Amino acid sequence: MKKDIEVIYKKTNCKLKNTTIERANKMIKRKRAEWVIKNKKILLFERYEDIKKMKQNFLKNEERICFLCGKPIAENEISVDHIIPKANSGRDVICNYAITHKKCNSIKGKNSIKEVIEKKLFDIDEKREKILLDKEKEIKKKLGIK
Repeated sequence: MKKDIEVIYKKTNCKLKNTTIERANKMIKRKRAEWVIKNKKILLFERYEDIKKMKQNFLKNEERICFLCGKPIAENEISVDHIIPKANSGRDVICNYAITHKKCNSIKGKNSIKEVIEKKLFDIDEKREKILLDKEKEIKKKLGIK
């Protein structure tokens, strides 16, 4: 594939490596970039390294309780989940992150919190359901998702 799309990093206004049209469209779909010149140049909002660093900092500051099941998490079981999945217009922003067990994150997959509850993917009580649904609603509002 031909890497003929120029990538400009917004934070520094510097040119990065060129990319393919497919990769550029994927970044735009995920709201990580926008077209500056259609099919020629994109403006990248965040690099993968920035997102990885943000997740690491998030993990340092969070309590080790699973967002989904509410149980403590051992160090080797930690995963960062998107409360609103990227497949449902969720983004890589701290307010959309939650700490979960790797297994719980895998079970949740691309499901919304509402779908998790409806499908009874976890054994959670009504109080926890309300906490999860309220958090999902709050994040959707912050991200401008209906």
